[in-house]
Order: sequence, then structure tokens, then C-alpha cells
Amino acid sequence: MKNLVPNPPLFFLSMPTWNEWKSKSYVDKFSVRRSSDRVLTRIDDLVKGLNRPGLDDGSRKYLLAELYYSTNYWLNYCEGNPNVQVQRRQAVRALKEVVERTLAESLGVGPGLVGPELAKHYGCSLTFHGIYKDEHDTPRYFTQREKRERYKIFFRDGKAW
Repeated sequence: MKNLVPNPPLFFLSMPTWNEWKSKSYVDKFSVRRSSDRVLTRIDDLVKGLNRPGLDDGSRKYLLAELYYSTNYWLNYCEGNPNVQVQRRQAVRALKEVVERTLAESLGVGPGLVGPELAKHYGCSLTFHGIYKDEHDTPRYFTQREKRERYKIFFRDGKAW
């Protein structure tokens, strides 16, 4: 007989490992594959990236900020998308909460102020243009130091090189 007691709320005490995240966000439906949800696959990549060994503090904060914006986007804009399984909402919300707590501690603000604090640091929040570009273009992200180094700007004697 099927258990009629609802599952306890999903709550991560710390950043989940890739296997924890994958199992908590799993949906038992073959009609929609995980890979067809572009935002979820981005979230998956970020969770894998955060669990890489030897990750420096700057890269970790960058990945956390990206994960914050990605989970926020998924929760706010993917409601009517046929490629999104709404049953994953609880897992994505729990992941967003642990990311918010981690960033809040790192930035020295309350969890409710993480969004405005990130906007202050990065100079913008997610705009219509950003949403449109993410939806229709291939995402461009450089989570490895070697790839980011190509775009680094140096200043010498008042000139950018």
C-alpha cells in the first residue's frame, strides 16, 4: 500500500553534492527529459562546478552568484514552459535557499538582501535583455580560470591592455 504521509520538506543544510542534488531534483517522468530544461542543466553544471576540488574563493563566489540568479530565474520564469517539470520546484527552492544563506554569510548581509547586494557588486540585476539573451542564445560562461584569463584587462600608465 502506498504511504499517505507527505514527504518532509526538502532542506539542504549545506551546499549539496552533485549526487544529492540530482536525487532530490529527480522526477520520475520519461515524457520530459532533464536535458530539455536548459535552465536546469545550467543549474546542474553550476552544482558540479561548486563541488570541484581545489576551487578558489573567487571562483566559488562567482559560481554561487550564478547559481543564485539561475535558481531565481527558474523559479520565476519557467512556470509555463513545457520543458520544465514543476515537481522540481521544491528542490530548486531548497537549493536557492542554501545558496542565499551561503552568499549572505559571505557578503555580510541578511538572506533577503543578497539580490540587492549582488546587484550593487555586479552593477545590474537580471533585466529583460538578460532574460531574452539567455532564452534565445547559447549561454556564455567561463567558470574555469584559464578561460577567464583570456578576457582579463590590465592597466598600465593609465592605458588598458
